[in-house]
Amino acid sequence: MRRWNGWGDDSVTMEIPLSAIDLIRNEIGEGVLFKDAALDTHLERIVSPRISRHPVISVNARDRLDYSHGSGLAEWTALQTGDLEAYADGVAFPGTIDELEEVIEFAEANKIVVVPAGGGTGISPRIPRAASDRPVLSLSMKRLNRILNIDPQSRTACAEAGISGPDLEAALNVKGFTSGFFPTSFEYSMLGGWVMTCASGLMSARYGHMGDLFRGGELITPRGVLKSPPFPGRRPGPDMRRLITGSEGRTGVLTKAWIRIFPLPEKDAVYGFLSPTWEKAVETARTLVETDIPFTFVRISDTKATRLNLALAGKGNDIASALGAVSKKRISSDAACVCMVGLAGSAAAVDMGRRNLFSCFGKAECLLIGKTGGRAWLKNRFRDPYLRDALWNFGYITDHIKISLPGRLAASAPFQMKKAVSEALETENENVFSYAHMSFNSYGDAELDLHIVFRRRGTYGEMMSRCQSVRTAVQRAGNEIGLEFCAVGGGEPEMEPLQKGVFKSMFNRLDPDEILNPGKVVF
Repeated sequence: MRRWNGWGDDSVTMEIPLSAIDLIRNEIGEGVLFKDAALDTHLERIVSPRISRHPVISVNARDRLDYSHGSGLAEWTALQTGDLEAYADGVAFPGTIDELEEVIEFAEANKIVVVPAGGGTGISPRIPRAASDRPVLSLSMKRLNRILNIDPQSRTACAEAGISGPDLEAALNVKGFTSGFFPTSFEYSMLGGWVMTCASGLMSARYGHMGDLFRGGELITPRGVLKSPPFPGRRPGPDMRRLITGSEGRTGVLTKAWIRIFPLPEKDAVYGFLSPTWEKAVETARTLVETDIPFTFVRISDTKATRLNLALAGKGNDIASALGAVSKKRISSDAACVCMVGLAGSAAAVDMGRRNLFSCFGKAECLLIGKTGGRAWLKNRFRDPYLRDALWNFGYITDHIKISLPGRLAASAPFQMKKAVSEALETENENVFSYAHMSFNSYGDAELDLHIVFRRRGTYGEMMSRCQSVRTAVQRAGNEIGLEFCAVGGGEPEMEPLQKGVFKSMFNRLDPDEILNPGKVVF
């Protein structure tokens, strides 16, 4: 069963060894514990719904709570502290397209805001700020979860938007295919959410992000059905698909989507390497992505992340003793970074790629740590989100910022970002434990995952103020090093006035009464 106030299934827990807690405690101090809010605290605050009855709409208090938040830090923390600000007035559970259309008509007639809801893994606030004075209806897509077609010749699949990642992948695997799409939220997120947030996954370097994989779809809007047929190639003129992906439900409610699929690889493997320094790891990774090695991902963990991951695996946080033979390679455990590389394709291509991979890292004086660590990491790749809950129970709060970087900034940006984070909380006498992972795509560009841990100190408002100070500092640091679009808050991109105007015009045409997710994307 899903946790009501945390990530994932309540049967899954992340046990944190004391060596991992010591690593954090020694840098930022003892965590601060206080009693969390009980489920009843929220249920008692839910007032009578502001909507009339409808056959597919539930006004049950628990349903309304579960569909009033996503997994963003602010809402997640508010669940723990009892400070969630807004609750949905009802939750619609349509099982057919006809029922979904009836819900949209009902909402438009009664001036009700509709918020499409998938697996609840999104980081943007679920209840729009712009809807504070109107009734809000969460629209659950979980019953619209059918596979509609798998076309081996065209290598496309069509499914309803509410299908989960595991169910979609299982159906494709039976036919000998894969989506190649594995975000951290894979176990609980849904196809519609992937498309409407233009999500990326672990193996996007090989298979592409959802903007690349999305071939077409159908959306229900207050002004009718918007269709984007799955044309096989590029067409002249603007591409409607690019206006749908990333639109956060503002263009309409996605009912079904066609995506590109791939044959299951004949062979795949994950290898781990230990690099002497972060800079050398980045340089090697950038060299690697310029080759014809059939990699699925290239992911570097900085020294702190490397130590923390080893500690979480129960190996202690000393790199030298955990991995052994480090000193023989003249690799200092004070600077060493782990780099994980995945390969996939035909057996011959993977074998050739492995030889080239070993040669590339060997020239960089990196130490091979083998496939065992790679397999263990791959097995637990969807467990990272559980760390937030586990650290909270030790008195720490953790935030996660994702930033896209041009390759030229990959080596230096993390240091500047982490420096900005530390300085942001110095005035509050608060230390920060920050660590980073970086992935590369086939064009040599990078995606930085910056993780920030500090103590659970003060009220909910004070904790969120610290988080905002950190995000503002990261935004400023990004601007200083030349990042034109350093979006770090709630998943919304930064836009220039003319860009905002273009999108507002489109949204107003499709949704003139601002029924669908008002305030999202353009705010």
